[in-house]
Amino acid sequence: MSGRLTCLSEEAEEKIEFEKYVLRQELEAWRQRSIVYEQDQLEGTVYDLSEVPQSYSPFSFLSRPALYINNRLYAKLLNQWRAINLWVSFICHPKTGQFPLSDNRLELAIDICRTHAALGIEGVLGTEWHCLFYAGLVFGDWFPEGTEWILGKLKDVSRRYCILGPMFENIPVVWSMEDIHWNALGRLR
Repeated sequence: MSGRLTCLSEEAEEKIEFEKYVLRQELEAWRQRSIVYEQDQLEGTVYDLSEVPQSYSPFSFLSRPALYINNRLYAKLLNQWRAINLWVSFICHPKTGQFPLSDNRLELAIDICRTHAALGIEGVLGTEWHCLFYAGLVFGDWFPEGTEWILGKLKDVSRRYCILGPMFENIPVVWSMEDIHWNALGRLR
């Protein structure tokens, strides 16, 4: 079946797909909560950067348009939501890259990077680097500009949190693999 390891039975495949469906329903239910929906609306109101405060200095992901973020905590939560969606996709389809297209891997990965860029220094603080790890699994070897951008951001993180440096050195190896383990992030050392 579609890129999955061949040792799984048809019954196991069906159970995995069902669990994926349940997880996706729960993730979408979170996005539909009134407080999340309202914040989505607030974040989506500023598209023209000429309308943002003069103190805002936009950062962008490669040639993608810069984002303006009203609520940094919400932006971080949304990136976690995107990373969880990618993780679910990699559990069900344990291959690096943008496929299956129905899982919107590329869109999620680009949005993670655009948001991370817009967070500026706050993107370095906390666990935002986890989100970048999953975006890197999508970009892999086929989008080297994206992976290089992420590696640069991970270097920023490791300058602040030196203990993560050795682990970050192993990340490109994982991104270049064709097949990945569902817990690839947890296996980094």
